[in-house]
Amino acid sequence: MAVRDRVERGESLAEARTAVAKEFGNVPLVKDVTRAMWGWGWLERARQDSKYALRRLLRSSGFTIAAVATLALGIGANTAIFELLDAVLLQSLPVMKPQELAEVRVVDMDKARGGVYSGYPVVTNPIWEKLREDHQGFSGIAAWRDEDFSRDSGGDARFVKGLWVSGDFFRVLGIRPIRGRLITPEDDRCGCGLPGAVISYGFWRQEFGGGPALGRKLMLNDKPVEVIGVTPPGFFGVNVGQSFDVAVPVCSQPFLEATSRLDSSTKWWLSVIGRLDPAWSIQQAAAHLGAISSGIFAATQRPDYRVESVKDYLAMKLTAAPSAGGVSQLRDTYTDPLYLLLGISGLVLLITCANLASLMLGRTSAREREMAVRLAIGAGRWELIRQLLTESLLLACRGRGRRSAGARAQPGSVSVLEHAGQSGVSRVKLDWRLFAFLLGASFPASQRGRLCRSTGL
Repeated sequence: MAVRDRVERGESLAEARTAVAKEFGNVPLVKDVTRAMWGWGWLERARQDSKYALRRLLRSSGFTIAAVATLALGIGANTAIFELLDAVLLQSLPVMKPQELAEVRVVDMDKARGGVYSGYPVVTNPIWEKLREDHQGFSGIAAWRDEDFSRDSGGDARFVKGLWVSGDFFRVLGIRPIRGRLITPEDDRCGCGLPGAVISYGFWRQEFGGGPALGRKLMLNDKPVEVIGVTPPGFFGVNVGQSFDVAVPVCSQPFLEATSRLDSSTKWWLSVIGRLDPAWSIQQAAAHLGAISSGIFAATQRPDYRVESVKDYLAMKLTAAPSAGGVSQLRDTYTDPLYLLLGISGLVLLITCANLASLMLGRTSAREREMAVRLAIGAGRWELIRQLLTESLLLACRGRGRRSAGARAQPGSVSVLEHAGQSGVSRVKLDWRLFAFLLGASFPASQRGRLCRSTGL
């Protein structure tokens, strides 16, 4: 534009170009300043740093392989433990708004008389019936109990993992069927017989090959039960560490087992879970349950209790506790060992940092000339540090990528608990928590040695 303007004023083309060049000075410098004003210079610099770093790493293939293997070992050990810790302790139930869920439990269970048939907080069926009548503070409330049912399939006697569920169980959790329908309050009534069974997605695929299953009969405890629906994939119940195959109404218990537990006030076997009313907090719900406890226990007291047993029974209290993560014996059994293993694997990560720092410092002498030349021709210390950090980030991505690929192919350490009989630990999955942990573990591991080296420039 400047040349054209001068030519239009009568100068020759050569004179105009010479004069304009003198006015502008260093044209490449003007271009760099202009690009910087656009705000995209950092992206171009990042691209250049990445290309150069990649070329350097490809030239030093031995170092790159050793560094990536070291990172994969250190990050992998931490990630493997975090996978289990995430599945057992951190993940919420795969249901609708799990943060609204709360379990109802007895505060002083040591005062209970009779048999306790579960390792989880439980109540008797008479207590559950009273809670179902008065569940103020909850928009819905449900009871459940896991149970193994015997099944005779073609002469091959075996057991399937079952659930006793109340009529509102699936509605409270917000579960919708992918085939047929789920159990409703109309199915769970006194003397219901065997109104039907709901099967899990995994059982449907395994036993029926994903084909027609509605209306077909299952033999449970030598009784034929009709399949009425299939739950969606990913739903395993509320017991973390266990999955279920078949769910039947609580009212069917006397028809599938020899003795009835429904009228007994000494058989503690039902766990209760509810969804809080939006206007209520967990503290308010707990306070309300404590206030109505005396009436519930008085109404469900056995007439033949001994005097001292009556006193203890009537003194028992109910409360509510958050249950977004469901219930799990895995938590009670493995929480402390998992935290211990995570601490040990953290030490492994520190050793990885030291080893990686040694590898990177070992390359320092080979790159002294390169750094000196770059400083001599005008590169600043920040540019050199930025280049070294880019190389480290590439190494971190390679190490993290190898660990992520391994995690997707096989959630390794999960099999330990599965072999121990905890078949429901399939909740291990790649989610934002795992990738955030990978990022947090890989950045310091890859940068610590590089920063130690770059600060001496």
